[in-house]
Amino acid sequence: MKGIKDFKKCRYWKMINFGIVTYKRHLSTTSNSQTPNYTMAKTKELSKDTRNKIVDLHQAGKTESAIGKQLGVKKSTVGAIIRKWKTYKSSDNLPRSGAPRKISPRGVKMITRTVSKNPRTTRGDLVNDLQRAGTKVTKATISNTLRRQGLKSCSARRVPLLKPVHVRARLKFAREHLDDPEEDWENVIWSDETKIELFGKNSTCRVWRRKNAELHPKNTIPTVKHGGGNIMLWGCFSAKGPGRLIRVKERMNGAMYREILSKNLLPSARALKMKRGWVFQHVNDPKHTARATKEWLRKKHFKVLEWPSQSPDLNPIENLWRELKIRVAQRQPQNITALEEICMEEWAKLPATWKKVTSPANSFRLSTVCNVCLSIAYTFCLSVHDLSVQYKHGRPVLALPLPSRQEKCLFHLRPMLSTVSDFIHDIQREDPGISTASVHTTDGVRIASTTSMNTLLNTDFQLCINGVVYNVQSAPTETVSSETVTSVADIKNMVHMLHTALNLPERHLVKERQLQQKLDILKQELVPLEQMKAHLDLKAEHSSSRAVWGGLALLSVQGGALAWLTWWVYSWDIMEPVTYFITYGTSMGVYAYYVLTKQDYVYPDAKDRQFLHSFYKGAKKQKFDVEKYNTLKDKLASVEDDLRRLRNPNRLQLPVEQLEPNSHAALP
Repeated sequence: MKGIKDFKKCRYWKMINFGIVTYKRHLSTTSNSQTPNYTMAKTKELSKDTRNKIVDLHQAGKTESAIGKQLGVKKSTVGAIIRKWKTYKSSDNLPRSGAPRKISPRGVKMITRTVSKNPRTTRGDLVNDLQRAGTKVTKATISNTLRRQGLKSCSARRVPLLKPVHVRARLKFAREHLDDPEEDWENVIWSDETKIELFGKNSTCRVWRRKNAELHPKNTIPTVKHGGGNIMLWGCFSAKGPGRLIRVKERMNGAMYREILSKNLLPSARALKMKRGWVFQHVNDPKHTARATKEWLRKKHFKVLEWPSQSPDLNPIENLWRELKIRVAQRQPQNITALEEICMEEWAKLPATWKKVTSPANSFRLSTVCNVCLSIAYTFCLSVHDLSVQYKHGRPVLALPLPSRQEKCLFHLRPMLSTVSDFIHDIQREDPGISTASVHTTDGVRIASTTSMNTLLNTDFQLCINGVVYNVQSAPTETVSSETVTSVADIKNMVHMLHTALNLPERHLVKERQLQQKLDILKQELVPLEQMKAHLDLKAEHSSSRAVWGGLALLSVQGGALAWLTWWVYSWDIMEPVTYFITYGTSMGVYAYYVLTKQDYVYPDAKDRQFLHSFYKGAKKQKFDVEKYNTLKDKLASVEDDLRRLRNPNRLQLPVEQLEPNSHAALP
């Protein structure tokens, strides 16, 4: 041992030790500089179905290589799954190490159910719900949990507001045309109007930028109020290409729309070489569905496609408008004239990319509309049932299924003595489970609660109970002679008068007497004012008429004087400049009138202004209080309106058409 210690102290050992340390350092430096530091990236986990397929193929006798080639999975992954299955008899994931999830499976189900019921629930609401349940999490944890459940936060799509009548119309249209062949759609000319703004949001624009450089001029889009101006375009197209595109320079009305069709629709059809019996499509704009427009289309023998309202998604021309707006935005027009020219140029270039623009197939559109409308119908509970009114022993009876019962309940209707409000009240009293009930027309318009049942039973109607719609068909009316109808009408009037006299509330009588007295007082106060106003109107009319005739006389004298001077006193060479200056002076006077009054000199308007001027001048002389007169007239109209509304419920006990315009029950 002593020899070894002496050897370690000698200089030879120190040199050997220094060499060994230096060599180790060299090896470590070389390995760090030449050997790369590989980090294994986490691969995507195979689905449970894929793992089960691997096990099934292994049991079928296939090798790991064959299974990997068939399913597109690495051989090592296939071998690992097979070994796990042989060891644990299962291909499911084993419990992993690490901290458990912050939200329990029960909490995950709770927030998933909440979001499914109300997709507009915020992350803050979900955090509060879990906190009340005893779990404190952050908003990021909520997002990650919902993302694992296949739910992600998206912006809600903006769609047209659909009423139940719109949903039914869209569903009907989609079902009727779902199986139409492509040849039928190729024979349709689609048309629509659109507005293109000069600096508006015609298309989206994305930029490549660095962080905190969003406000750099190159990364922004300048905006101006109202888009910097816009133009309205009308266009049409078919599967063969685009038709004409024109600019609508004025506010479009029915007459202008018919003029556009007369000048552009037939030329477009000829240019597109449409087959015989082609169909024209336009939306349900009031200008398109006006009676005059329908009559014009009928006279021209145009076949029009029946179109459901609120359905821009069904019209393929919307894809064309979007493509046009994108192309126009890329050209960056600087004024309205350039915008119009660019629109026309890009419209002419569209046929080159026609298949890309109109790629969505109509059958796919209609099937999508069917699915969406059915889901909306289930959401709104628009299940429709058919009912009918039957007469038993001369009385109308409606067999109505109630929500709380498994059978139909018979309701004996009282056409003469009840209203829609009474009918709904009877239904809700029979079944307390009815929360909402209303009556609508077949078009979906709600019927007033004061409408009498006799009027309601004359036509078909819809009864909506707790969201369930019942189509009620009225009983067929029997034809009777005119004498019988007259006698029945007289009996109805007498019954109505008797019922009104016996059942009219006393407070209605008192209120009606008060209003009648107030009405008489106002009329008495207005009598002298009306007489004075009539006298002032007559004087003002005479004054304005004298001014008109005076102007005619002045023109006649002027014309006669000029003629006398021209033919008897001076020659035409002398009077021609005089006539010119008189005409020019008259034009200057008319223009000066426009500059001072900001109004055109129109003779009927000038006469009306002269009438008002004379009227107010005479009223000031006669000390006629115009403000008092207008106040009394407003009060009189208000009292008459109150009296009319007070008497209206009493008159609705019978159909309106069975009462005389001035007939009402005498007050006791």
